Amino acid sequence: MDKAEFLRNIGVKTTKEIQSNPKIRQIVNYITENDLSFFSSDNYINEDKFLYFITNMKSVENVIEVLNNDAYLSNFNYDYKDLVKFFNIYDPKKINMIGGSMILTDKEYLQNATVEWTQNVLSKSELIIKLNKDRITFEENPYTPYDVEYIPAFEYNVRALAEAKKQGKLEEVIKKASNIMG
Repeated sequence: MDKAEFLRNIGVKTTKEIQSNPKIRQIVNYITENDLSFFSSDNYINEDKFLYFITNMKSVENVIEVLNNDAYLSNFNYDYKDLVKFFNIYDPKKINMIGGSMILTDKEYLQNATVEWTQNVLSKSELIIKLNKDRITFEENPYTPYDVEYIPAFEYNVRALAEAKKQGKLEEVIKKASNIMG
């Protein structure tokens, strides 16, 4: 795979500026050396936003993981700065960026929860955090991944964490979740 083919596959115009960026060579070399398959996308990615993304991402591996995920590519032109912020902290092989998950990049959140705990416990737990008026409780997800109604507990929990932040209870919720979830 050459640079132009890679850029066409992800929907980026093959400008001189982009092709001359050293990170493009690193990305293409990494894909080739590791014999990675890369799918083609029908999305259009703005060149300036793409340059911002590849320039500011710390890990070539994370760049490849994000660019090989159609869910991220479909909203790339809107989410590119959030993608950089989120995946410079979290490993895209271990955790997905979903709606509302930017709470996981919040300074207060990161002071009270480790990246490892977020990736290995919170994102995998089937316990749902419930914020009641005067207490915090945890419930088992009533559905399994095989049920039509199933929504991963992680989706509920990032919303609960965002609400806890608004209520000034984020530290308390994280501490309780750490004790109960592991």
